[in-house]
Amino acid sequence: MKNSFLFLFITLGILSCQRENSTQQCIDNTRIRNIKSGNIQQKQYGYNENCQVSELVEAFQYSKYTYDPSNRIIKSEYAFSLNPASCYMPQGIQGENVSDPRKAKISSYSVFEYNMDGKLNKKSNYYFGNAITLTSVNTFVYKDSKIIRLNIENPDNVVTQYYLYTYDESGNLVHEEYYFTNDGIDGTIVSSTDYVFDNWKNPFFTLASSGEPGINTNPNNITKETITYYYSGSAYPHTRDYQIEYNTAGYPVKVDDLVYSYGN
Repeated sequence: MKNSFLFLFITLGILSCQRENSTQQCIDNTRIRNIKSGNIQQKQYGYNENCQVSELVEAFQYSKYTYDPSNRIIKSEYAFSLNPASCYMPQGIQGENVSDPRKAKISSYSVFEYNMDGKLNKKSNYYFGNAITLTSVNTFVYKDSKIIRLNIENPDNVVTQYYLYTYDESGNLVHEEYYFTNDGIDGTIVSSTDYVFDNWKNPFFTLASSGEPGINTNPNNITKETITYYYSGSAYPHTRDYQIEYNTAGYPVKVDDLVYSYGN
């Protein structure tokens, strides 16, 4: 009986969250709204009056985005919740007493800065503890309009990690390398990833200004990825293929067992 009541409580919480998000005004059928695995909600997107992503609710995390008049992200805020009754949370997890991750306390945020050409050149990441603490800074190197290197720096502006990016003629990120460094200059490669794409439309392109090259910036969808880890002079590759179904507008409606829905 107790388990039945808990299941009903969780179900009502999820339905409540869905109703709240359904009041969003952007009903463009090219805008992704939900991602589900079976009956379990994995992600839900909310949009502002300009049809930009204003919030993202996913397992354990809520993200909120603020834009400037030029429609560029200037701030992203993050909250975390481990409550089993929280929206989209796996059952059986115990944590803070929050019924909706959107009501959880913001614990971290990022501030975006742009240069005179309108390109993102700095992303400062902060954490709320006993005080607001700068944890890291992302800086970017461009070739034309594409980010070819992302540096992750500590608060003393020393590079501790970095990514290198290569693109195809369509602008898709086809090769990525991740390095770790102790001296801020010479890096040791940790992993590399190669991607293969379709010719259809990527629904996540709406977050292209987030400063994270890849799934949010690719015009097309990933159909295959091979990630290779490097350890003690050896390479360990792992390949995954994605099976994708599309709607008549050319957007994915199913990727493996994940079902995508658009508009309301």
